Amino acid sequence: MNELGTKKIDQWTLIALAIEAQRMIAVSDWHQAHVRVNTCPSTRLGFEGWIRKLGRRGVILSGEKFHTKRTSPFDAMPACWVKLSVEQRHEVLAIIQSVYNLAEMCEDKPEWSKKQLLRWPVMSSSKM
Repeated sequence: MNELGTKKIDQWTLIALAIEAQRMIAVSDWHQAHVRVNTCPSTRLGFEGWIRKLGRRGVILSGEKFHTKRTSPFDAMPACWVKLSVEQRHEVLAIIQSVYNLAEMCEDKPEWSKKQLLRWPVMSSSKM
């Protein structure tokens, strides 16, 4: 096993460090962590109770705000997609379909690499 002062740490030294770090954690810290994430058997809440507790902390609210701002699946699309014209979106979908068709002809999985995508024609519109 390598000494910690050397330049390299092998996998066994890393595992030993992780084990030693876990041994240094107090039992009360482990218990508190399990209580906080609702995995401690003696204090575990049912689903409804846990959701209520998270709701009081405001955890659920942030997720609901994200969801309620959306009026359609299109609203959840990335800005770069939303800014494309309808024609540009069709071109992107055509390129994706072409990659899948080529993979199917070659009886292979689609290859999503920059090199592969550059084989297809550049979009006709000047800005995206």
